[in-house]
Amino acid sequence: MARIEGQIAFAQAALARRPAACRASWRALRGNPLERRAYLALAVAAGAVPATSIVRLANRRGRGI
Repeated sequence: MARIEGQIAFAQAALARRPAACRASWRALRGNPLERRAYLALAVAAGAVPATSIVRLANRRGRGI
């Protein structure tokens, strides 16, 4: 469940829906504090890193968000 919440959080952050991204991130982190997608979503929502660069890097490594 935390993985899915993390994916939703990242999608919301990529769409510039910051409040929804933060809520979904915190739900994911409550379910699993090690869920990396939630941390990435918070970074995107904060404007620290663009979502496209994270997706590009993940795809280059053969992983998805």
